[in-house]
Amino acid sequence: MSLIAQGWRRVARIAGIAWVAWAVALTILAGELIPPVVIVAAVMMLAWLADRKGDKALAEAAVAVDAAVASVLAEGKVLTYDLGGSAKCSQVGDAVVEVLRAP
Repeated sequence: MSLIAQGWRRVARIAGIAWVAWAVALTILAGELIPPVVIVAAVMMLAWLADRKGDKALAEAAVAVDAAVASVLAEGKVLTYDLGGSAKCSQVGDAVVEVLRAP
């Protein structure tokens, strides 16, 4: 890979992380912390660390957490107001943890 391509790849990673941080900051400022946004930000960080460190366990954790969030959202039973539900943020987080703990 050329030096220019490597540079753009690095810029894209930094911009992606910065965008997630900005989105999370906006939800905090609005007084609502939207669980899927925060959890997916953590997934992105795990995936980035896994890639950077070559750590298979981190990569597997990122995939598992991402799948748990997708499962909760697809089921549609525990959704916050922004997604058409009435669940509290903690209830969404609990639902994701429950999926992760299921055998």
